[in-house]
Amino acid sequence: MCQLFAAVASIPLILNVSIRKDTDKHRWHTTLHKIVFVEVRAGIDTAAARKGILNHAFQVQLMKKIPIFLVALGIVTSINATVASEATDRVTVLPHCSLKLSVHTSASKSTIWRLWSDVENWKKFDTELRYSYLVDGTKFSKGAIGYLKAKGAPKTRFELTEFEEAESFTESLKIPLFQVIELKRYFEEDNNGGTTFTHEVVFKGGLKFIMYPMMAGKFKRELVNVMDNLKDVAEREELEQGEQMQRPKSTEKTD
Repeated sequence: MCQLFAAVASIPLILNVSIRKDTDKHRWHTTLHKIVFVEVRAGIDTAAARKGILNHAFQVQLMKKIPIFLVALGIVTSINATVASEATDRVTVLPHCSLKLSVHTSASKSTIWRLWSDVENWKKFDTELRYSYLVDGTKFSKGAIGYLKAKGAPKTRFELTEFEEAESFTESLKIPLFQVIELKRYFEEDNNGGTTFTHEVVFKGGLKFIMYPMMAGKFKRELVNVMDNLKDVAEREELEQGEQMQRPKSTEKTD
């Protein structure tokens, strides 16, 4: 993980291009909720970028940086593949820069949903989180806004863009350069007497074909960690609840 973070953190030196004197610093980050982030100084004029017009000076500088960037991308991708080698066989690679992991558990569907919807306690199963919460007065429903912070990463805003009570929800994280990462969680049919829950990671935006190979390996490993932790927490809580129900209630003797 330290090698991956160091490699990703070196990218700002490569992408240090500018077409204006007063460059802006942006942070981009993704995770499940272990967020890897990198400061990128992109001197693209905002108005020009929106219109799809790139300054000639920027184009010239960018072309000079592309060979170096491709070398760095290859290094980061190689490290990612090594880090995630053990998880690769469990994570399904979907079309359009997406990943998916499904896990079977003996815990009930309601227990998994309760843990998913308890935003302030996501750190129970996502151990890299420092905190997470919904803004004041916001319910766990479509349109809800929240914030989270992972170890070594800045505070991050997220929005629940899709929602079906007790069935599924999508957490959307916007990152600079007009990119979006969606974290989808839902249940799948289970005929084995338990519950199958699924987590998808979807990369969106014009730069997804660059972001995906850089981050896929890290996301694969984190998917396995978070999903396995969620399974363990759910099964342990149900076991503890069952033990408490089986304990005989104490009775008070009266004279």
